[in-house]
Amino acid sequence: MSLSSHFLVKHKALTDALSQSYGEKSYFIAKSESELSLGSFPAIGLFLGIPEHSKESRTYAPIRFNYILCCFDVYDIDNPDDLLTKQQTMFELIEGVISTMSFTVLTDIEPIVSIGTGEGSFITGWTTTIEFKAN
Repeated sequence: MSLSSHFLVKHKALTDALSQSYGEKSYFIAKSESELSLGSFPAIGLFLGIPEHSKESRTYAPIRFNYILCCFDVYDIDNPDDLLTKQQTMFELIEGVISTMSFTVLTDIEPIVSIGTGEGSFITGWTTTIEFKAN
């Protein structure tokens, strides 16, 4: 197995672990942005980020893998209270995922409000970057 494939294998292992912990609780686990757009909500997304490598080495030697963690839900645009409720619920969810899965957070948790694909639904949620040592 090449060094770069560890990044992909780790992603699969992490999404499998999320499915075991949260899939049974009616959360859709998305492994890519396009899978998220075809999925259902509420959803937890774990997307490929970047593998960081050692700058001191002449060969590619990853030292850290970064992934994008997101939690999303659909809200009713005609109901301002629904947006706030879904934002609060998704913030609690992303905190819970980080704690339950023992993820190391690399960036601040940031809000997302967007138009979903497909039927033009509106989604809200939170995103952050998580990291793992490559070895």
